[in-house]
Amino acid sequence: MVPHAATFVDAASMRVTSSNLCESNRVGYFDLLRLEPLMPRISPVNLPSMRQLTRPDFSGWLMLLLASAAVFFSGPGQTYGVFTFVDPMIEELEISRSVFSTLYSVGTLCSAVGLMVMGRQIDRWGSSAVMTLAAVGFAIGTLTLSLATGPVMVLIGFAFIRSFGQGILSLAARTLVPQWFVSQRGRAFSLLGLASTFSLALIPPFHERLISWLGWRGAWQVDAIFIALVLTPVFYLLVKNRPEDVGQYPDGRR
Repeated sequence: MVPHAATFVDAASMRVTSSNLCESNRVGYFDLLRLEPLMPRISPVNLPSMRQLTRPDFSGWLMLLLASAAVFFSGPGQTYGVFTFVDPMIEELEISRSVFSTLYSVGTLCSAVGLMVMGRQIDRWGSSAVMTLAAVGFAIGTLTLSLATGPVMVLIGFAFIRSFGQGILSLAARTLVPQWFVSQRGRAFSLLGLASTFSLALIPPFHERLISWLGWRGAWQVDAIFIALVLTPVFYLLVKNRPEDVGQYPDGRR
């Protein structure tokens, strides 16, 4: 039986098409080889050196370090920092998991209102004052949770840590960075993102260890003491709103 003529035509077409595709792919490959030196290369983020951090004529890297500390230590006010307290708190306070979740949700809604109010104040007062105020409110919230005896105090504590820790402190820290960096803003924000990642990885196991040693009340008290006695004075004394306020320039360039 002789094959139909269309079969040979289709086969020939397929060979031609296949040859064209190979030729096209070969040309495309060599085009990529010629363009490879022009393609941008992705390099890892370089951490600032100690010399950069201590430059007397540019405090931007120090401001970035302080902003990163604010983002990192906002962890107790973040969801990943609170969830380690859920089981011991509901067991001792004898409240249901649904009530606990409701209190946390209401506290989070309060933080949304606080962000809308304090966002405008950052423009008026600057990041230094707002970060200091946020640290004070954050310490009050963690202390309130350590003393909680019922749902009302838990709600007040959640409202404070969500508003001042998770919300306002993080917002003020992220607003500080672009004041000091222009051409290196991408690098600065990538380093700030590392602080958030490390907080997510380290704060929950740290809280679990504190709870196993001191109980959940003692863990909240450790957070409160550290925020009140370390973060608050550091932010008050060291954070500068803009380089122009101290006779410097963004990126350290004149």
